[in-house]
Amino acid sequence: KGKKVGNETGVNAWEFRTFNHVPVTAAVTILSKFQNDVTASEGVAIEYLIKKIGQFDFKFDRLAAAVIAPTGYVLEGQPYKAEIFVAASSSTQNPEVFLGPLSGFEKDKETGAWKEKDVEDEKMPPGFQKLEKVVAGKGQYEVIGRGVGEKKYSGVVRLKNPKGGYTLYPFEASYQVGAKAVVIAPTKMNVLYIGVDNPMKISVPGVSANDISATFQGDGTLIKNPDGTYTARVKTPGKTTIAVSAKIDGKMQLMGTEEFRVKRIPDPIPTVGGTLRGGPTSAGQLSFNTGLVAVLENFDFEARFNVVSFTMGYQKGPDYFEEKVTGPLFNDKIKGILQGLKPKQIVIFDDIKVVGPDGTQRKIPQLAFKII
Repeated sequence: KGKKVGNETGVNAWEFRTFNHVPVTAAVTILSKFQNDVTASEGVAIEYLIKKIGQFDFKFDRLAAAVIAPTGYVLEGQPYKAEIFVAASSSTQNPEVFLGPLSGFEKDKETGAWKEKDVEDEKMPPGFQKLEKVVAGKGQYEVIGRGVGEKKYSGVVRLKNPKGGYTLYPFEASYQVGAKAVVIAPTKMNVLYIGVDNPMKISVPGVSANDISATFQGDGTLIKNPDGTYTARVKTPGKTTIAVSAKIDGKMQLMGTEEFRVKRIPDPIPTVGGTLRGGPTSAGQLSFNTGLVAVLENFDFEARFNVVSFTMGYQKGPDYFEEKVTGPLFNDKIKGILQGLKPKQIVIFDDIKVVGPDGTQRKIPQLAFKII
């Protein structure tokens, strides 16, 4: 009540100076003014902050849904994975997109931002190629697929920073190149032959030959050649199965199996000298040759049969004589008999035994000649 209020320094307090001897209605008015001043100050501060937005940051005015998948090629039984999100871009500033190895970049230890190694911000490391086509903030990368398998590429997206310099966003990606091929497999011809190398081509669409493995599920071996082809070797007649696996997402997965019949090589045809196959012939033609030759006809593999033994029978008058020979060659006695043959005599090469590539001995049909 009229008492002067002061602070420790003797100066009148703000409350005394503002409200002393002021009527109640006037005091309420003063308080309302203070409230209005606070509201106005808030507006000024917000306006200042809004003006600062974008001054030192990137401005993005476009939003769109984006889908990024590690691969667009999925095998049966393999999961398809994708990241779906909203991506922002600028209609006023396109980024620069460069393709090249990321070995020339590193992260700043303090800020975590990417930067070039020992290169000024305005330049890119050697070996980088700039994409010429950038539309709506998106670099348009297009390349012809060459060479079957996975193809990897990397690069950097570069945006001009409002503070000066550039901000870098490295990226890595890959795609699969599949072969233009039609697989036609006659199931009745799925045959492997004993004793010879059976060449095979085994592939999985979209998978590199280095990431493919094939094995026998039976009696046999499967050898992978340096060019990616295979050689099958089998031992026992019957059936066998080849299983094919491929490395998908770093793990070997079974892609499928195929059943094959295992057969012996067909019997060869007996001949004299590799040309004479029986029937009417002269004694001179027979005696001119040195022995029997087993010829394998209409067979696509390189396979050779060796004559182990045979018996030559010949008719002389009412009598029939035989001479057994070991090996393919005519001995001196047989040579003398052949040279002395007369017309109408019959010569038979019988009990012909041969050995093929599988190492087993087999008997082939006889060979008969009538001397003319």
